[in-house]
Amino acid sequence: MDKKRGRKLAGRLVLAVVLVLACVAVGRRYENRIRGLLHRAHPSLRSSGQRPAEVRRSADLVESLRTALLSLEVDSAGISSQLFLEDNTRELKTAVPRGRPAELVVWLLTDAASRSPYTVRDCSWDPRSGRYEILYESRRQGRENVRLVFTWAERYYSRTAAVAFLIQEFGFEANATTVEFLSFPDPLTVSLTAGEDKSSWTARIADHYRKEVVILLPLESKTVVSRPSAPPTIMVHHTEEQIVKAVADAMRCIPNYTGFCGLDGSRVLEDSRATKILLREIKRANGYFVDTKATPVSLVPQTAAAIGLPYRQVDGVIEEGGAQRVDEQIAAVMRRAQKTGQALVTAPPTAAVIAALNRNRSMLARNGVRLVYVSEVLNHPDG
Repeated sequence: MDKKRGRKLAGRLVLAVVLVLACVAVGRRYENRIRGLLHRAHPSLRSSGQRPAEVRRSADLVESLRTALLSLEVDSAGISSQLFLEDNTRELKTAVPRGRPAELVVWLLTDAASRSPYTVRDCSWDPRSGRYEILYESRRQGRENVRLVFTWAERYYSRTAAVAFLIQEFGFEANATTVEFLSFPDPLTVSLTAGEDKSSWTARIADHYRKEVVILLPLESKTVVSRPSAPPTIMVHHTEEQIVKAVADAMRCIPNYTGFCGLDGSRVLEDSRATKILLREIKRANGYFVDTKATPVSLVPQTAAAIGLPYRQVDGVIEEGGAQRVDEQIAAVMRRAQKTGQALVTAPPTAAVIAALNRNRSMLARNGVRLVYVSEVLNHPDG
């Protein structure tokens, strides 16, 4: 009996061994078949026998970083790559063109990790060498970590930010300041009050020197503003016919206008009826409207958007002052434009302002900022 049981157990063991060997053989057969398919799809695996996931490692993040760097106008040939085996880290080194804020560049490069299985572990800056370093850590075991090192290049970013200067209440005077403004080689926009002495003639001269012309419309303010030589002020209580006539008279005086700008107007631009009539008439005249933010609760943005009128609210004001003060204000405008892409500022028609513009032209260009007309930085509700 014991001998029979022994023979049965031995037979079962032999069968089990045969089945295991058969499964192994079949498994190897299918593994070889799969590997052959992989080799045909990835010829680089034939010699190494590695799988695609092992070969790719940090390729997805590196590709995202290269795309981000190319958008910053980094030359692809200027991106070096080196693998450090001691800590399994791939290092990318490059130089990024100047002209964009460091925080924007760092954000763009760290955001590249959001589209890959990596997280940003560390980000540092050495003020002595000007070297930025971002370390990306893989969330998957066995993959290379990535370290991106960059400094600022000597050249500047060419995809420029745009700044429009609106020279308020420009008037022609037979002096050097007027000549300097008119002969300024870059785009400038000047605003003129229709009906004032020599306004029509000044508008034609400005147009001849390729300056964009904006009509200043005196609007009722909450505070009393004395302007004896200005045309009649548009008031909140005026009828629609009176407002329409005021705009038409201004256009007849300055026919080569491109847009309109409110002079004061804290009361009018808070009134929905008056604001709608005014902006609707400007749209019929194919103009645009500049809101100088005479009131923090201006109805211009929502009204212009509702009727499809191009408009823009000013982003800042260049105030009168000494050379250093004006230079600092222009530098602040430049930094704002670099962050947002564009800016509109108003400035008085003074000798200090035009001297500062001439003095800072090359600085703005080096930092990737170009001067444009107001019409180039408008919001277009109609798309």
